[in-house]
Amino acid sequence: MSPLLACRQLYLDGRIPALKRTHFLVTNLYINIQERLSRFSGRQLGALRSIAFVADSRHFRAMKTWGDYPFGNTALKLDSLTVVLHETSHHYLFDFTADIAKLLRQLQGVRRVVFVRNRAYVKGAFKTWCNRLIGIIMKIDHYERYDVQPPNPEQTWWAWKFDDEAEMFCLDALSSKKMVDEETYMQQIKPLVDELMTSIESEEWNPDPRTRNGT
Repeated sequence: MSPLLACRQLYLDGRIPALKRTHFLVTNLYINIQERLSRFSGRQLGALRSIAFVADSRHFRAMKTWGDYPFGNTALKLDSLTVVLHETSHHYLFDFTADIAKLLRQLQGVRRVVFVRNRAYVKGAFKTWCNRLIGIIMKIDHYERYDVQPPNPEQTWWAWKFDDEAEMFCLDALSSKKMVDEETYMQQIKPLVDELMTSIESEEWNPDPRTRNGT
């Protein structure tokens, strides 16, 4: 972005292309990202493609208020949104699992959501949390499709992948699944359930017995 400061004409001509090509990273935990975004024009917001931010529990609580769009901003059309866990914090991600699952179910305006452990301490283990999040996503999806009237299918479905080496959990946005009868749905979802069970079997070992007995 700094070349735009060379002259007014360069700024006017280059700001939108520069925004599209810049990966924005917010490392200060105390910056209000929503307030900062409000300073952009609608055209500038629409040009943003990549935002990453370092997060602690306050950020996860704030995500519950977003609604259908990242940071609650309908103008955003992001290619990637990355949540980097604050390295020196203790994270109790299981407190936010259901809220994140509900957010993802309706989230629009972003093609990929990524959670990065960043060597942070995650109570109950990071991969375990990711697997629980997937499980709750599928549980909510089934309930909203077949146990409520009228059915309430998701706005966005996700393809997920856990990178063991990078300790990174990626979710890529897909179109909402078509409504089908429950038996057909169960057949369609079975490969994902099998994949989840395999991932659970490979979860990182946590010596704290409370992570295995539900306390």
